[in-house]
Amino acid sequence: MRTTLGFLAFVMLAMAGPGPAQAQGGQAVRYVGIHPISADHGGGFCYIEVPHVHVYTPTKAEVLYRKHDDGYYFVGDPLPYGYQGPKQAYYGPHPIQVDYVLGDAGDDTEYCYIDGPHYHPFAPEPQATFQLKGGVYFFTGDLPRAYVEARPRYAKINAVYKPLVYQRPVVVVSPPPEYRGPIYVEAEPEPAQVVYVEPATVVVPAHVGVGVGVHAGVGFSAGVNLGVGLVAPPPTVVEVRPRRTTYIVHEEPEVRVIRVKGGKWKHDNGRHRGHDRGRWH
Repeated sequence: MRTTLGFLAFVMLAMAGPGPAQAQGGQAVRYVGIHPISADHGGGFCYIEVPHVHVYTPTKAEVLYRKHDDGYYFVGDPLPYGYQGPKQAYYGPHPIQVDYVLGDAGDDTEYCYIDGPHYHPFAPEPQATFQLKGGVYFFTGDLPRAYVEARPRYAKINAVYKPLVYQRPVVVVSPPPEYRGPIYVEAEPEPAQVVYVEPATVVVPAHVGVGVGVHAGVGFSAGVNLGVGLVAPPPTVVEVRPRRTTYIVHEEPEVRVIRVKGGKWKHDNGRHRGHDRGRWH
């Protein structure tokens, strides 16, 4: 069934002809799983789960995708690209069992390098080393040497997501003790400062007044008043509220790769530095 759907997708796209984001030479580009649609080709999100083809290459393929079964597999957060399907919240870097997500037989594992809270359209494999806390998945296992070596290349994904405006997961719990990644905390805004602004004194122009009084049975009296007045309005109250700032409480410790018995690799993250302040976000 999956093969049939993939073939039909290929035929339909081939008949559609070249588009504005056509791959070089008019060749069809293979995708595995759901993924964003190129902005040059209309934008939005493709929900085809089976292997299929398009006539455009993926955007920022060097960090948002991994190659799997000769196709592009999307490893980023789908929400800022218009995705509206089921989603699961994650926190920090973690492995992705690609074959499990796609429903295939195999053990292909890739890694997500997004810092802080983010979404994926799938839950982790049941036997994977994650802890679900406060509705958020935290990876609590050891990240292998392959993750460490590829980090300089794939961690650039954070620069891609930084300018995107979308609602990330709200994390209201602290990570489990086994979590080894960086912790991002959004500080509470400082209390409002009340500032009294004294306006300039207003000079009232000179005025002339003539008064006439009548005294019963005696006569009348008249007077002329000439004067200049100074009037100071009440002060204006202005509230100054500082902008909310985001800062890192725990810097990610240096990852040291060491060899252990049996030729296997593991890493030692050491301890987090700093202390907790503010609230979780």
